[in-house]
Amino acid sequence: MSKNKVIPFIKKNAPANEGLQGATKENFNPYYPYFIKNQCLYKVPDKSGGDPISISRAVQIVEIRQNVDTKEVSLVLEYEYQGNIARKEITRDILTRAKVMQLMAYGVDVADHNVKDVLKFLNIQERTIAITRTHNQTGFLFEGDKLVFKHATAIGEKSVYNGDFKLQPKGSFDQWLAIIEEQVLGHIPLEFALILGLAAPVASLVGKETGLEVLVVHLYGNSSQGKTTGLRLAVSPFGLPHISDGGLIRTWNCTLNALLGALRNNHGIPLAFDEASMTDANFSKLIYMVTSGQDKERLNKDSQREKAAQWSGLYLSSGEHALTAKTLQNIGIPMRLMEVGNIEWTKSAEHADAIKEGLLSHYGFAGPKFVEWLLDQGVGVVMSRWKKWKQQFLEGMQEPDQFASRIADRMGILLATAEMAGQALSLEFNIEGMKTFLLKHAKEAGGNRDLGAKAYEYFMNTVVQMEKNFSTDLCEVKQQNEHWGKITHDANRNWDEIYILPNKFREIIKAGGFEDTSIILKIWKDRNLLNYEKNKLTRKKVLVKGHSQDVYVIKAVNNIASD
Repeated sequence: MSKNKVIPFIKKNAPANEGLQGATKENFNPYYPYFIKNQCLYKVPDKSGGDPISISRAVQIVEIRQNVDTKEVSLVLEYEYQGNIARKEITRDILTRAKVMQLMAYGVDVADHNVKDVLKFLNIQERTIAITRTHNQTGFLFEGDKLVFKHATAIGEKSVYNGDFKLQPKGSFDQWLAIIEEQVLGHIPLEFALILGLAAPVASLVGKETGLEVLVVHLYGNSSQGKTTGLRLAVSPFGLPHISDGGLIRTWNCTLNALLGALRNNHGIPLAFDEASMTDANFSKLIYMVTSGQDKERLNKDSQREKAAQWSGLYLSSGEHALTAKTLQNIGIPMRLMEVGNIEWTKSAEHADAIKEGLLSHYGFAGPKFVEWLLDQGVGVVMSRWKKWKQQFLEGMQEPDQFASRIADRMGILLATAEMAGQALSLEFNIEGMKTFLLKHAKEAGGNRDLGAKAYEYFMNTVVQMEKNFSTDLCEVKQQNEHWGKITHDANRNWDEIYILPNKFREIIKAGGFEDTSIILKIWKDRNLLNYEKNKLTRKKVLVKGHSQDVYVIKAVNNIASD
């Protein structure tokens, strides 16, 4: 088609540059009296037979988007600047005389002399373009009776994703499936990593029904063990498995607000944060915030209180060290955080490279396919599978403690996901092998949950190191040393009890990262590690002759001998 040839408007949604010079209403020009030719906007003069009036360089609406989450309308403008065609998405409120000239900064030819006609043309054109429904929230929409899952295209309603993540599938599902069958199946750590990602929508559904907290899983160990490959595998069913703009893997090197911003209004798409060593964040606070599934309340631009953003599902992290090593010694942390450490995720560097290369070419298919299967089965089936696997896991725990049921809640989600994803995607996961893997993990993690034992060990080690600050029956504390308390001995000269001033006890416990001394003391009381008076946690003892005072009396059960 010749550059100067013009075509009459014959389609309602035809682009404006299919205009007709001198077009009239009778010529089916829905944009009359305006038309675009040779990358310029013209206006047909009021006087018949007159030459078209040049208004501006070409500018037109090529798409209208309405966000189903916020109801906001935006327009995609296409315009010419210096011989190049550019596009910019703007909110509809820009189309006023007061605001539209702000687009000059981006190269749009709109100024005082032509603003009236440009706005009239865009207003006329807007009426002829169909609306594209979009969403920027991701995962399940928990409103009403009908479940909708928002991915690159929504499942359950008509809308397309218009957000920061690269969710659009790439490659093919069959090729992704081949990678999983060749490189993943048969190696339990990688099967587990894949299940972690697929468990995100299952965790979201179970959490909605039961109030279960958001799942957070941290993979830690040396850099050569393949942790990042595990993260790639986990997120690949849902989107780009890469640390890049739009990828579902982010780094910890960001602000708290940026991290939580990635989570807001996401219910069932896995996200991962790599290299925890890159930040000095307060992980105790962060873990509580993420697992709570709810952001702080905020004020909008009109100083009105906005509904706090929420999220659910499962999120991943990785780093060289356990996050619990950087958190306060509080029993709530290990109960909210699942850590899997020092695992050889891949068999070799070549194995990791093959998985990376394959997944960067084929991703984003399996997640929506699995969710469609879940929706077809119904929430009742999901809950039934979860309860079944939770009970089986509980029965497999050799030494269940008071936290066993909460641990089984999480493990049940993972095992139920393995069973259901296997059926939905025709994959033969080694579910029994994974169950054994998780039972072993739960047993090892049990020791980390014993807050009282950890605090007792730390306290006793501190007393050993600072023995010069404690008097005995045979000697006093030297004048140059601060007096913290007293150590008593049994008949064999082994330590019997440690008397310690309450303020010094609190200093020691706080230095060890233990958040609440009252919880520690209560645990020790229950375990008969405290000698105390009725209705108190302290006892009157004499540290200095002629003077008794309230102290904590801790029993020495480790048979520590005095020098």
